[in-house]
Amino acid sequence: MRKYEVKLTEEAKQDRKSLARFIKEEVHAPLTAKRYMLGLEEEIKKLENSAGSLAVDEELSRQIGMEVKRTHYKNMAIIFSVEGEKAYVHHIIPQKMVVLEIEMQ
Repeated sequence: MRKYEVKLTEEAKQDRKSLARFIKEEVHAPLTAKRYMLGLEEEIKKLENSAGSLAVDEELSRQIGMEVKRTHYKNMAIIFSVEGEKAYVHHIIPQKMVVLEIEMQ
């Protein structure tokens, strides 16, 4: 089985930080934030083995101008691309934002 090196872009790191801060400070649930972020990290780590087998999201790729794939953790969409032996996570955003963006076009 092919292994991929998973890298987070600065945008994805910022998305992750904003999500953790939102759950911790706005929702006032620091323990939930910790658990949620651990689960999110586990899902991202799975890309080491699954990045190549996931389908390209044609609609989203057309929308943003590059070939991307997506996976999910709970209500979050993990948007990533594959280049050779690397999987680059570009964004971690609420799933409904992806759907709304596509529907608006």
